[in-house]
Amino acid sequence: MTKIACVIVTFNRKALLAEAIESVLTQPEAPEYVFVIDNASTDGTEAFIQQQFL
Repeated sequence: MTKIACVIVTFNRKALLAEAIESVLTQPEAPEYVFVIDNASTDGTEAFIQQQFL
């Protein structure tokens, strides 16, 4: 069995980040892990991710 992980790097792209995560999660073979690397965003990215995806 193949394990799949995804890494998404972001900086102040909260709206596009949600779109990217949803796209990854709806793939025919969804990843076991999705790592989001936030490069010190100031647009509320961290709070948004915690609220929507955790």
